[in-house]
Amino acid sequence: MTDRPKLAPIDECIELVRLSTLVFVASQTDVIVRDLVLDAVTELAELRAKAAEADELRKEVVELLNGIVLQHGGLVADGSEFDGWHDAMALGGVNYAGSRLVELGLWEKHPGGKGRRQFYRPITADLS
Repeated sequence: MTDRPKLAPIDECIELVRLSTLVFVASQTDVIVRDLVLDAVTELAELRAKAAEADELRKEVVELLNGIVLQHGGLVADGSEFDGWHDAMALGGVNYAGSRLVELGLWEKHPGGKGRRQFYRPITADLS
């Protein structure tokens, strides 16, 4: 799992660029540089909006993947070593969803699964 960048540094960059813009506008010494800085402020604001949208989309994807495993994988409750794990039952979609959740660091895969018969469970109770 890779760490996603936080939005706070983008906000800090935008504030620094705005302050720089004020200096350039006040001095009126270099119109070209001022225009470049203003363009950078606009692009950073757009980047912040896209980062927020990407975060919302990620939450939706995780919710959908959770739903696939929870609804189509069978919860094992037979006292076996797989008790409390969701059985993918050799279903390709459930295996893909479970594997992706493992890659995201939200679920874990039981080491005793064989071939397409895999077992998954959430690492935490919070499934988002």
